[in-house]
Amino acid sequence: MDWNEFLGVDWTGNCYAGAYHLAECLATHGRNPIVVHGKQTSSGVDHAWVEVGDFVADATKRETTLAPFGAQVFYRHHEAKARYTWQEALLQFAKNQHYGPWDESRP
Repeated sequence: MDWNEFLGVDWTGNCYAGAYHLAECLATHGRNPIVVHGKQTSSGVDHAWVEVGDFVADATKRETTLAPFGAQVFYRHHEAKARYTWQEALLQFAKNQHYGPWDESRP
């Protein structure tokens, strides 16, 4: 999926697929994304997002695809359960045939 395709999709309610495809776009452009599975702390709802360095990008928040949250701000309201490099995310998708959640027992 390229950037134009990614930006043309409303990822609301589909955070696992959104995080996967956002990481795909970032990896294609030379970044080292980390796909994160976790939850929103206020509601306990499962959620997925992407870390790149000190930034967090949430595909369900349109404005953050271009202007990511600082990690400190984002993690006031979210808790990570599992992190996957892009290569690990590719393998997990191939193994499970879905975008997540996968094995949440990892750090």
